[in-house]
Amino acid sequence: MKKLLTIVAALFLTALVFTSCKKDYTCACTYNYTGSAFFNDTSYAFNTTIKDTKKNADATCALANSSLSDGFGGTQTTTCNLK
Repeated sequence: MKKLLTIVAALFLTALVFTSCKKDYTCACTYNYTGSAFFNDTSYAFNTTIKDTKKNADATCALANSSLSDGFGGTQTTTCNLK
């Protein structure tokens, strides 16, 4: 019986070590729009929560980074970082 409990405990601990730890991470983003002759400059910040491993949450957050020109002389930029 002791051997069985030892084996079960060892398997449980091994499974616990190799299980990825999913947590809530905050992806903090800043949006900026500047330079257009027709529209006002705009800037705001927003956060979103990502529940995943840190590596995957960081990759997901990085997908939101972007920069583009709107054809009116303005530039839209979104910058996000995992906190």
